[in-house]
Amino acid sequence: MIYKEILKKLNPKFIFRVGLGTFSCFISGEKAYALPIRAEIENGAGCNLKCEMCAINNMKRKKGFLSFEKFKLIYDQIKPPYLNLTGYTESFLNKDIFKMIKYGKDNGSFIKLDSNATILNDEIISNIVDSGADAISISVDGSTKKIYENIRKGGKLEVVLENLKKLIDKKNEKNSDMKIFIAIVVQKNNLKDIIEIIKLLDKFGVDQINPTPIVEYDIKEYEKFTLKNYIEDLKNIIDEISSMKTKTKIDYESLKKYLKDYKENKLKYQNEPCFAPWYNTYITWEGDVVPCCYHYDNQVKFGNVFEEKFKDIWNNSKYKEFRKNMIQKGRTSAICQTCRNKEEFLYNKFKIPLIKNISKRKYEK
Repeated sequence: MIYKEILKKLNPKFIFRVGLGTFSCFISGEKAYALPIRAEIENGAGCNLKCEMCAINNMKRKKGFLSFEKFKLIYDQIKPPYLNLTGYTESFLNKDIFKMIKYGKDNGSFIKLDSNATILNDEIISNIVDSGADAISISVDGSTKKIYENIRKGGKLEVVLENLKKLIDKKNEKNSDMKIFIAIVVQKNNLKDIIEIIKLLDKFGVDQINPTPIVEYDIKEYEKFTLKNYIEDLKNIIDEISSMKTKTKIDYESLKKYLKDYKENKLKYQNEPCFAPWYNTYITWEGDVVPCCYHYDNQVKFGNVFEEKFKDIWNNSKYKEFRKNMIQKGRTSAICQTCRNKEEFLYNKFKIPLIKNISKRKYEK
């Protein structure tokens, strides 16, 4: 749904760039022909919660927050059509977050935010709706106090639900077109609660609920949270979701993919299609450029935007080698192998004769 919203609201000045970026995905060579279509800029590393499955628990790099001045230095080098202000943090802990949103909107970016909704108050909620942000994703991982608070340690479910209700009420009061999504990290400790979470949140009037399987990154002990030992439960839950009558759109495609991958023995990906290195980049609050948000400790690092220009980093030898390896060798890193981002929908769209003939990807017959 998010990409449909982006296309609907795409600033015309970005059309050529999006087209060229898409062409880069088609070709999938070592070089990207346009600056990223999407930039994930980390507004901070350091959170008010200690969620049991979050990579921040294993993070060795420095904690801190991105200043508005440094945000501008990053943003001005990319000016992305789609900006995700995100990070290993609660976004609204950053005192400059609304300055960042305004700056991005003034320059035409579609802006998505992420929040655990634990520290929202009336002022923050009003500022969110007034900011012009296009979408916000709120994390809710349990329908009961016990389940939620055992997973999102330090949070209080009743506070999150009350803040969510206030956000929706304020959005409706101001006739805002901001989309409100719910993110559910599906793992062994809430798998049997997913239906109840959906029923609970369906009453709120959010725009979409997104249950997504947990990612264990490269953290061996996090494998205990994964769904591979609960496949029969997962199958039953998918069947139940498919038969539910809800007001809210439920996007559970990633759950279905997990089940399919399990059956095909593909939970650890080898050569599954990923186009992110051609259209997306992640930049930490310290300016380090990494492939995506899953590289929580700079396991793969291409450069630093405070030390050299992003446009030089985007197609430097390290980035080119990463793209080349993605095509020729597949998902060789531990993080890439556990990533649930499997872009078959793009892969299938690109299977047209001309593109197949000039693409570096090996499309099956």
